[in-house]
Amino acid sequence: RSWGPRGSEGIAAGSADTWAELEAIQAQHGVRSPAVGIDSGWGARSDNEIYSACMAHSELVERDDKLPTALGWIPTKGFPGRKLWRDEETGLLRPYYVREVDPYEGTSKAGLASIGLLGFSGDAAKDILEGLRKRSGPYPWSVSEAMASEEYWRHMDGEVKEAVRSAVNGRVTHQWRPRSKHWPNHLLDCEVLQVVLALFL
Repeated sequence: RSWGPRGSEGIAAGSADTWAELEAIQAQHGVRSPAVGIDSGWGARSDNEIYSACMAHSELVERDDKLPTALGWIPTKGFPGRKLWRDEETGLLRPYYVREVDPYEGTSKAGLASIGLLGFSGDAAKDILEGLRKRSGPYPWSVSEAMASEEYWRHMDGEVKEAVRSAVNGRVTHQWRPRSKHWPNHLLDCEVLQVVLALFL
């Protein structure tokens, strides 16, 4: 997906089963490494597996007062709900945060470097994506003809927003829920992460 002042266009969608396949896709489309987000939850044996892959596709940047930090592929982690985090520099609330983690924790390399983990509110990002899809704002969001397959749109419609009443206080909130446990939504997750990366970058 391209992002720019004139809008965002989906270019390609699909799956990759190995890191080498993902590298090939990145090279094919000329995507810079700091614009690649890797979900640290889905399909991973552990967070450390994702951190290691991200470190392998990053450059270490030296810092005077802290550990060297990795600049490249970004590990991500989504959370349910609409929690917002306050930016320490601007004081603004935003639906994501960056927290430094040790990518080598539990190994002999522990304490040698850090990498930024991009955490985000899943429902908040889905709300933004819904607005883009409905063209409810001035920013154009589109999908290329090559990408707009029946499978893509089925994934994109894999979740619905439902009213949920709290058993504790009776308050009603609207939450994104899977349409069914058998309905695929992996490409929806990718588009949600695209929104988060665009906000972050």
